[in-house]
Amino acid sequence: MKGSYRLGTIKFTRKIGQLNVSILVNGGSSNSYLQPRIAQCLKLPVELVPSFKVLVGSGQTMAIEGMVRDLPVTMQGHKLVLPVYLLVEQVQI
Repeated sequence: MKGSYRLGTIKFTRKIGQLNVSILVNGGSSNSYLQPRIAQCLKLPVELVPSFKVLVGSGQTMAIEGMVRDLPVTMQGHKLVLPVYLLVEQVQI
């Protein structure tokens, strides 16, 4: 796959539906995440799931807002169907 490599992360652009998105692949992560606005734009079915917190590379804590069970992603002519969590920024009060 073509992309850029930095600190264990590969970044590339691919299509989800008709939308070009930047995809970051972290070899150390066990789950996949998506911004909620992309799910809204593509009108993807979002399931409610028990919330949990995720510590991201910047040290910031983010929360899970829901899940898309079957996200179709096309890479190099191959269609993958991935489960992804919707990741939102935690607001500090």
